[in-house]
Amino acid sequence: MSRLVSKVLYVLVGLVVSLLVLSCLGMPWPVELLFGALFGWISYLSRVGPQIRPDWAAVGMGVGALALFAVGLHWFLAWFYAAANAAKTSSSEAASFGQSPGAGWLMRWTLSVVVIVVMMFVAGISMVGITHQVVWLANSKEPMLHDSFAKFRKMKGTGTERKAESNGTEGSKGSKEGIEEEGTEETEREGWQNG
Repeated sequence: MSRLVSKVLYVLVGLVVSLLVLSCLGMPWPVELLFGALFGWISYLSRVGPQIRPDWAAVGMGVGALALFAVGLHWFLAWFYAAANAAKTSSSEAASFGQSPGAGWLMRWTLSVVVIVVMMFVAGISMVGITHQVVWLANSKEPMLHDSFAKFRKMKGTGTERKAESNGTEGSKGSKEGIEEEGTEETEREGWQNG
């Protein structure tokens, strides 16, 4: 095993152990974040995928425009390459580019340029989407992180408190104040869900 592979394995094992330790310490959000980034798109596609209705006219127009762009670009670059290399006709210079003497602009070069342009377009759209999401999250009134263990910490009553409530004696929630607090919590919860 090479040194690079062993270093990568050590880093991955350390990362997994660190994530497990953080989860055990009550900080599960790094694991949830990693799991969501790796596998969250699967549930998203299964939920949203059936709702997608492509506009086939727009798809056809996009494919046609891309094909016209590729053909036009190939025509222009072949003309430009021929004009730029008109004076250079020696076979040694043509062979240095991997061509036979007299060969012109190759279609694979044009396709490479088209792929680069499309990737730049995709990167630009992605940056706009990321910026939109960051601004949306920054301006949101809801918290960015959700404490998954909050409901377990807020569980009402332990065994002794329940026993005290059933006997009619005062426990942590057995008094009149405790009942009023429960009513207030339910009212707040209903107001938050309705609002």
